[in-house]
Amino acid sequence: MPVALFSLLSCTAFAQSAAGLSVEPSTSSPGASLPLSVSFQASGNQMAGLQFDVSYDSTALAVSVIPGAEIGRAAKTLYAADLSAGRKRIVIIGMNQTTLSDGAVLNLVLNISASAGAGVFHIVLDNVVGVSPSGSEVPVAGADATLTIAGERETGTAVTAQGVLNAATLAPGPVSPGEVITVFGAHIGPENPAGAILLSQGFIGTQIENVSAWFDGVPAPMLFAGFNQLNMVVPYEVDGRPTTHLVIQEGNSRTQPIPLSVAAVAPGIFTRDSTGAGQAVVLNEDGSLNSPLNPARAGSEIAMFATGGGLLRPNAATGQITVGAPGQLSVPAAVSFAGKDAGLPLYAGAAPDLVSGVIQVNVRIPADCPTGPAIPVTLTLGGVSSREAAVISVR
Repeated sequence: MPVALFSLLSCTAFAQSAAGLSVEPSTSSPGASLPLSVSFQASGNQMAGLQFDVSYDSTALAVSVIPGAEIGRAAKTLYAADLSAGRKRIVIIGMNQTTLSDGAVLNLVLNISASAGAGVFHIVLDNVVGVSPSGSEVPVAGADATLTIAGERETGTAVTAQGVLNAATLAPGPVSPGEVITVFGAHIGPENPAGAILLSQGFIGTQIENVSAWFDGVPAPMLFAGFNQLNMVVPYEVDGRPTTHLVIQEGNSRTQPIPLSVAAVAPGIFTRDSTGAGQAVVLNEDGSLNSPLNPARAGSEIAMFATGGGLLRPNAATGQITVGAPGQLSVPAAVSFAGKDAGLPLYAGAAPDLVSGVIQVNVRIPADCPTGPAIPVTLTLGGVSSREAAVISVR
């Protein structure tokens, strides 16, 4: 990715107030995990994209970047790259001219080192560049937020409910039976990342290295374990409960139970960059991957992949790899393209050869569907719709 995406834009003077970014000051303790929201204020400016840097003390903080709600609403894509230790380049842009409104464009998960000393640390947002829908540069003010580290050191793993996200969209919310989720936290996994273990019985193992997780005492199939990130599957056994409690253990360290709301479904469409925004993971009718260079034909059949579909009929066992006759969703499914209803899916159920909880939806694109490289696609399950952020390419 270019270091300066907008460097060729010409400077334009504006008489109105500059747009700006802001982060609220926070206080936490050594060893804790803390979510911070980066908010955007348009101040009357029309902004279709943003680029800025996030700087922090890497000896005290490890920072994970998650898209904010405004990125999803505006169907933008988030790109993040490490420029150096303690400095990340953030680019928010999309293949549309939709403008950003006031709201959260980014969420930062700060994992504070257990050895961090007491004091005030700065999270600086600078080198900010905005771009209008017409391609002109728009002035945007940066921010300098403070994080005060004080109090007793928190030992062991640290996770908050705000760090439990739908793995397809990286959005918080209630968890659903069988949903694939991503969990961000402080030292919750091994220093060297490791992937899932496939057991001989056709199930995903519930432990990676020395990391395990439970929902109300039921072991969760583990898909990935890294120092500050875990991917896992919510057990089907949480079905029918208003809440569930997640416990994570890394070595001899165990979190306190984390209360999470439970919903029947929590649909999220997997996208190419794993943020829930931008190009969806879609197979065209010939089995090739959908992209702006390889669009699907209007009127053709596609297969899209998602999670958060809830129980299947017949239901699968938690952590089971889907083989043979796959179970179908137990709730009604619908797909729309740019707001145009595609009718009943040809198939909506477990994705073959993947862990149960990943769902596949086969649908025919309407013959009169709008064409272009970024046509919004929405999946609705049991009356609950996915974020309006995923797109496919149609010709």
